[in-house]
Formats: sequence, structure tokens, C-alpha cells
Amino acid sequence: MPEIFVDQDYLRKHQYRQGNNLDARILLHKRYSTNPQGWYNWMFQQIDLQPGMDVLEVGCGTGEFWRAIQDQLPQEISITVADLSIGMVEECRSSLAGDLRFQYIHLDAQQIPLPEHSFDLIFANHMLYHVPDKELAIAEFRRVLKPGGKLCAATNGLGHLAEMHQLIETTGVLLPITTYAARRFGLENGPGYLLGAFQSVKRMDYLDSLWVTEVQPLLDYLQSMWTGFLFQEQMDQLKMEIEQRIQTDGGIVIRKSGGALLAEGYSTSYEGMK
Repeated sequence: MPEIFVDQDYLRKHQYRQGNNLDARILLHKRYSTNPQGWYNWMFQQIDLQPGMDVLEVGCGTGEFWRAIQDQLPQEISITVADLSIGMVEECRSSLAGDLRFQYIHLDAQQIPLPEHSFDLIFANHMLYHVPDKELAIAEFRRVLKPGGKLCAATNGLGHLAEMHQLIETTGVLLPITTYAARRFGLENGPGYLLGAFQSVKRMDYLDSLWVTEVQPLLDYLQSMWTGFLFQEQMDQLKMEIEQRIQTDGGIVIRKSGGALLAEGYSTSYEGMK
């Protein structure tokens, strides 16, 4: 089961072929997150976009991040948005149609078809844990960054959405990959992968949780994430469990562990994580 997280055919043709799975997960976070600042506004502060910058986002999804902060972007900026999924790139292109600051490209982060020293900033958006060869992707990021450029890698920590995984376990389904993404590249171990390619790495945590007060959005999230593993019997059980908890407690608390790693200080050699 863990292999699906790095199976590029599965990611490209199923999980992220279109935006519906991702949209269901974004919707839950938008409706029920408790931090009033919001992830998009917080991330916009971290990447610190300035006029004249050349920016590459790898893992653009549907472009929801850029739509959310579009009015705050400098007019003089060039942003290339990229994804492994052609479907995601096209949805992003459609949602940002007419904004000439954006260019679009389909690529594999392990082999970026762009010249070296092209970008002031790379935003790797919750994607490095999906890459089969993380070290190769990081080396590619470093290659296409300008000297003095920065990498901002958004990711999760080991405790992310622990209560959601515990909900699934009430059905008798054990998911050994609940922490798999964070163990591949997370807030805890990510600096070890980035140091060497970059001279310094700063961890920045975004403090947040979910307070879920409706049944269906949480069910939609679970179905979108674990399609093919949670069947109708398990979904029916989850619905009953969620309904009961909301009726008893008024809602369900689900803790998050998310944030970003900011890497800078261009290194001239990189041999991967030691």
C-alpha cells in the first residue's frame, strides 16, 4: 500500500488526474480550519514574492493557492506553475486564464526541462514526499535556482491529521501509511534531505487544527484520500461514527501538523542525504 504514494502512474492517472479529489480535501480545510489567518495567506508571507522575481511552483494542483492570493501578487513577476499531472496543469491554466504573469508546464521534478539558474524562488508544494528519488529532485531544484535563490518546500509533520486516521481504524481498517508521507519527506526529516544542496534550512510551523461540525465534508475527504481502500461498508461505518461524535460533542477536533522548510545558500555540490 505505501507504494501508491510514489507510484507516478497512480498519482497522474488516478489520484490527481483531475481536481475533484484535491478539491474535496481543500474544501474541508477551508471550511473547518481554526487558524483565522488561513494557510494561503500564511504561505504567501513565507515565500515573500517581490517585483521582478522569476518563480517556479512544482506541484501546482488546481492553482487554488494562486487564485487565493492573486490580487496580492506584484504586477512585475513571472510565475511558472508545474505539475506531474497534465490534468492539474490544465485546470490551473483554466483557473488563471488571462493572467499573463503565469506560464504552465507539465514536468517530472526528477528531470526538470528548464535551463539552470532560471529562478529566484522554487515553491515545492506538498509534493516531495511523492517523488521516487527525492535527492534527484532536490538536485534539480538547486540546478534551476539562481545563485542566491531560495527553495520553500511545504510539507506535513508526523502528527498530521492523527484523529482522522484513528477514525478510520474504528472500522477495522488499518492504514500503515498514515505517517508514510511525513516519513518520506516531512517537517522532522526534511532538513536532512535539503542540507548539502543548501547551506541553511529553516523550519516554519503553521499552527492549526480542524473543528469539523458536518458529516459529509469529512466523508468526502476520506473517500478522496483512500479511494480503493475504503469501501461502502467502511464508509457506512464511518458515517455512523462521525454522526455520533458530532451529536455528542458538537464537532470533531482533528489536529494538523503542517508548515514549510525554507532552504537557501546555494551549495556547489550535492550528493544526497547522508
